[in-house]
Amino acid sequence: MNPAARIFEVSWEVCNKVGGIHTVLTSKLPEVLREFDGQYTAIGPYLPPFSSVEFEELAVPEKLKPVASELQTKGVQLHYGKWLIGPEPEAVLLGWDGLVPALNQYKKTYWERYQLDTLGSDYYDFD
Repeated sequence: MNPAARIFEVSWEVCNKVGGIHTVLTSKLPEVLREFDGQYTAIGPYLPPFSSVEFEELAVPEKLKPVASELQTKGVQLHYGKWLIGPEPEAVLLGWDGLVPALNQYKKTYWERYQLDTLGSDYYDFD
């Protein structure tokens, strides 16, 4: 395996136990960490106070500071830490409160470019 290889897993249920996907993620984690020699980062939503149950926030490492800074200019907060399950893998949680004022513009763009109907959802999946 390429020593620079890294796996990123993105899910609504990273540090957010709400359903069966959380079980899938956590049960396969030991094998994924072995296969990728610990080069694993879980990415999920920052949802206080729920995130605090399985997430310990740490200082953003130097390698992620440029990313965190760029995201901040767009209204997204990057929270770095570890997922408090089993082997405690690295986790990045994203808070998007700063995007809310532009929500309708994003929906308009999705419709104009891709004909993606963001208004027909009963569960605010697109918000």
